[in-house]
Amino acid sequence: MKDIKVIGRLMNKRGIYQIILEWRDADNNRMRKSITTGLPVKGNKRKAEQMMLEKIPEFKAELMRQSAVADSETLFADWMLIWLDCRREALSESTYENYASVVNGKIAPYFRDKHILLSELTRDDIQAYYSYLTQKYNAKSATIRHHHSYISSALKYAVQRGYLTYNPIAYIELPKKVKYHAAIYTPLQVKQLIATVAGTPLEIPVILTCYYGLRRSEVIGLAWDAVDFNANTIIVKRKAYTRHDGSGQSQIVITDELKTESSRRTLPLLPAVKEYLTNLKLRQAENQQRFGNTYVHEYDNYICVRENGELIKPDYVSHTFKKLLEDNNLPEIRFHDLRHSCASMLVNNGESLKRVQEWLGHSDFSTTANIYSHITVQSKQEMGETLSNLLA
Repeated sequence: MKDIKVIGRLMNKRGIYQIILEWRDADNNRMRKSITTGLPVKGNKRKAEQMMLEKIPEFKAELMRQSAVADSETLFADWMLIWLDCRREALSESTYENYASVVNGKIAPYFRDKHILLSELTRDDIQAYYSYLTQKYNAKSATIRHHHSYISSALKYAVQRGYLTYNPIAYIELPKKVKYHAAIYTPLQVKQLIATVAGTPLEIPVILTCYYGLRRSEVIGLAWDAVDFNANTIIVKRKAYTRHDGSGQSQIVITDELKTESSRRTLPLLPAVKEYLTNLKLRQAENQQRFGNTYVHEYDNYICVRENGELIKPDYVSHTFKKLLEDNNLPEIRFHDLRHSCASMLVNNGESLKRVQEWLGHSDFSTTANIYSHITVQSKQEMGETLSNLLA
């Protein structure tokens, strides 16, 4: 691997130390960048020099990320960021955010702290990271395999680019894959939950998810223009998710780019939901009057908003939902399991998996069958009893 050299020096500019960084680009042209330290020249030479020493590797890593190159001094943490940048154009924005959350939140910080170079990364280093996830975060098999797929892809890319001669992730011992079976509420438990969330910010997303089995992103992205009170339809056509940047800041992104084309679906406006949304629309209009100038109008078109007009954030839904169940002694499930609960109620009351697939917006029938086939045990028992009676 060809080393990239960044040279730094200090310069006095109007009594303030400036850091001058110099390097050569891919065409061997001399490049230069000036960074102010904000430090007066008098009495601050040592501080300025220390700042320069810190800036050189940071800037070098940034250059590599921009050009997707590595050298013998490239940290594995920086290579993960280079790989992440290279994957960006091939991924949807929300999928990229999921990748970035894992890489920036867990993988890169861990390996940066260990100061492990890309060229020196070993199988044992990777195995130690998986043990760290288990010990510190009680990570399950699915989470470790999730992280493994990112690291594996990044290292495969390093081999393809010629920065590694072999992939150190080979022969890694992964925990046994455990199939997840969703915790499911019965109709009675769903009714108890709806009564419990009444009057809280969770009321709107919980009710709509219980009736329609929406994904969290879909219910938060649901807008009034998707509801036709005359035609009695409701259209799933947007989603909302949280985008995190490198500095830890977050913002809500609303997009019409759904998970799959099948996710875009038209559902009937059920009588109970129609009545609820009619009353909700009136309440929101009253809230606008009550809050006056302090009301947030940015999300006027959206259904899942607080009394003051603020959009209910996706992360808030998941975190608060868990606490609400604990505080009210309700069985522990994830918010996403309300989607599964909706499906189970449909299947257990005679709806075919094919029709449930369309209701949930799954792109592939096998997805629906794999998740909910175990729910049909009751119907299989009934079929068995029918055969027993016929052959008795």
